[in-house]
Amino acid sequence: MRALELVALNRLDEPGMRAVLVSYRDVTERVQSQEARARLAAIVESSDDAIIGQTLEGVITSWNRAAERLYGYTAEEAIGNPITLTVPPERKGEIRNYLNRVRQGERVDHLETVRVRKDGSRLDVSITVSPIRDEAGNIIGVSKSARDITERRRFEAELWRKNIELEIASRANDTFLASISHELRTPLNSIIGFTGTLLMKLPGELTEAQDRQLQLIQVNARHLLSLINDLLNLAKVRSGKAEVQVEPVDLREIVQEVAPILRPSAEAKGLRFEVSLPPQPLRIQTDRRSVFQILMNLTTNAVKFTASGLIRIEAERVERTSRGPEVGLRVVDTGRGIAAADQKRLFRAFEQLHPELDPGAGSGLGLHLSQRMAGLLGGRIEFQSELGKGSTFTLFLPEP
Repeated sequence: MRALELVALNRLDEPGMRAVLVSYRDVTERVQSQEARARLAAIVESSDDAIIGQTLEGVITSWNRAAERLYGYTAEEAIGNPITLTVPPERKGEIRNYLNRVRQGERVDHLETVRVRKDGSRLDVSITVSPIRDEAGNIIGVSKSARDITERRRFEAELWRKNIELEIASRANDTFLASISHELRTPLNSIIGFTGTLLMKLPGELTEAQDRQLQLIQVNARHLLSLINDLLNLAKVRSGKAEVQVEPVDLREIVQEVAPILRPSAEAKGLRFEVSLPPQPLRIQTDRRSVFQILMNLTTNAVKFTASGLIRIEAERVERTSRGPEVGLRVVDTGRGIAAADQKRLFRAFEQLHPELDPGAGSGLGLHLSQRMAGLLGGRIEFQSELGKGSTFTLFLPEP
């Protein structure tokens, strides 16, 4: 629908003719422009950001309600005054800088700075400054929006302070763990060594009760030493001090080192212990010691939680389109499996899903450390498990 404006109304009264002449002007564009300006003014007034109009010389020409709330000046108090009304003395150079940029047609986005309220208090703000142009494209003024970021700055400062405190606490914790671990390992190794000597009956014969008690001492000392070693390794990994020595490694050799160590434990429980290796070398660049430790942890868990059936270690080259070529070391068991509800807890530190099955199960750090070490090697551990049917854990490592 077009908007028309009455221009003239003339009566024509001549002999034999009576008429009225009416003239209209199409003012649709003007009405639409006025409506657009009214909508824009409403938006500016309802905005949560302080929106301020200025001349190119920095004199305030408009001041919305959010500006009143932010700075404490009413529109009547602010309009006609220089924008430096809200600027600390040491920040007035910013005004000259952004006015010069706006005169050149630039826009200044999200300038984080400090401003002053009417009561003299300071606040942190984020400012965006844009040129105002007339219909011909000439720059005739400046539009500035400001948002209070005082709380955000306070939160960021508090977060930074907490992060520093946590970092200091973490370093102190790691230093303590490393120190106490070294202090405890020495006497524990002595206890294990001396009980071993006694159990070998080198100093003399033992009674059955003495033999049983010494074996108990040795088992518990080894358990405690394992816990201390896990804590020390965790401290090293978390602090980024874990040493990785990359060298050419044939993964088949690592499997052949692990299998003889754990096969007796498996066979003592009546389990079959199988190894499946490719005929060709499976050589990659990695840290031998870390891969050995990860495979030992995965296989030890498989033996521990499998009551019947088999344990199998496999090694193979895996082609993956998304990650590139990889190699995999896989440990398969026919054990109790892991319930779906427990699987998300599997790699958490100090988590033991079934401590009742093995009171000497350890620290609950084995899988957590294994996953962390795998990450240091550029790899990861994945698993599949079904309750009552067993589990499969696979260490994937990149193949250059």
